[in-house]
Amino acid sequence: MIGALTGWRRRGVAALLGVLATLALPPLHLIPLLWPAFAGLLLLIDGAPRARTAFADGWWFGFGHFSAGLYWVAYALLIDPPRFGWMIPFAVFGLGGGLALFAGFAAWAARIASEPGIGRVLALAAAWSFGEWVRGWLLTGFPWNLIATSWVPVPPVAQATSLVGADGLGLLTVALGAMPVLMIPRWREGAKPFAASLALLALLALWGWLRIPDGPVPAVPGVMLRLVQAAIPQTDKWRPENRVHELNEQLTLTRSPGYDKITD
Repeated sequence: MIGALTGWRRRGVAALLGVLATLALPPLHLIPLLWPAFAGLLLLIDGAPRARTAFADGWWFGFGHFSAGLYWVAYALLIDPPRFGWMIPFAVFGLGGGLALFAGFAAWAARIASEPGIGRVLALAAAWSFGEWVRGWLLTGFPWNLIATSWVPVPPVAQATSLVGADGLGLLTVALGAMPVLMIPRWREGAKPFAASLALLALLALWGWLRIPDGPVPAVPGVMLRLVQAAIPQTDKWRPENRVHELNEQLTLTRSPGYDKITD
């Protein structure tokens, strides 16, 4: 079992599991990978001889998770690679390492909060969700890689955010991902909470499906929406002479009622 790994193998597996969790998020949305990712993290926590080992497991998981999800930070530094390219490892991996502290805290909290079992699954999910909430406002906030965003291509499930928010859906998602671990010692007993979590997800999906309107959304009188298309090449954004041109080309006003569209 991976919980018995030590040294660089343990750190490497933890980081790889974090990368798997990232692949479940936009733009790939490989949602089934959440099961091996968080189940694997929980196995590492269960096998950790000390709480600080669990913290390290969580940190390496977070390092892989956030570093893989912050690839886009490098784009801005590639505008002028000779001048700024050297900063890419520091920006991506440095920021990923800092955000990994939250994952380390979640693993540590799960390790000390409960013995292996359903209690530790829920503790991990709650601590992870709490960390995402804190990241939303700490140091002006950077709520990146929210686990709930994995459900974006599944609107019925994503509708649950209207009830419990992204943090609540994230808590359910992490718990669902870690639940299979309960089936390892005694699969019959462990299958019950796993099936219950799947049933809860199915009920949320059913509710969300019923909530989505069948027809077009009606116009709201007196409301004006301003939609700005941000798909502008980075090199053009740096040129002052393009400012007015880009605004005129990219700005679209949508007004209600009637959905009159005006493009300049």
